Amino acid sequence: VYTAPGLYVITYMVTDRQGCKAYDTATVRVLGYAGAFTYAPLEGCNPLTVNFDATTLNVRSITWDFNDGTTLKTTQSKVTHTYTHPGAYLPKLVVEGNGGCRAVSPGSDTIKVDAVEANFIPDAPCQFSDVTFVDTSVSYFSEKKKWIWTFHDGDVVNKKSPTKYYGPPGTYTVKLYIENMRGCVDSVTKEITIYPPPA
Repeated sequence: VYTAPGLYVITYMVTDRQGCKAYDTATVRVLGYAGAFTYAPLEGCNPLTVNFDATTLNVRSITWDFNDGTTLKTTQSKVTHTYTHPGAYLPKLVVEGNGGCRAVSPGSDTIKVDAVEANFIPDAPCQFSDVTFVDTSVSYFSEKKKWIWTFHDGDVVNKKSPTKYYGPPGTYTVKLYIENMRGCVDSVTKEITIYPPPA
């Protein structure tokens, strides 16, 4: 089995029915490719633009598979790709040699596209009482580190789960800004309803 392209000398022997032997040699050319690829950065906030660089030999075409449902067939050895959804991605390189041979090179590192998605719920939003706001935000690869709550009356609170006193029933605006350890940010604004007691 030949695992690399190149020229190989083969020696073969022929034996007839009388046991006489003859030897000869032949040269075989194995077509294929040689190459690898690198990419950076490996981590960052969504959207994340990654630079890919392939070092190839004896290659006619390159197909980049970015593992997010996107592929790019080209002859260029250097390309960029922007990941627009948070998640973990392992790209691969599909190359085709001049003789039509194809091979696949998987990436050596996983690309992590980080993000934080802001969300919250009010706990027991009843009139003339303290209402606790519960952070339900999701951070993909980094811990959450900063919360900024802005309430309808202009109050700003920097806590994970603050408590706010509400008076009469009605609809009130609450905004949450959140940031994770990588610096990814998001915000959400909601209209919450403060309810009267049961009749």
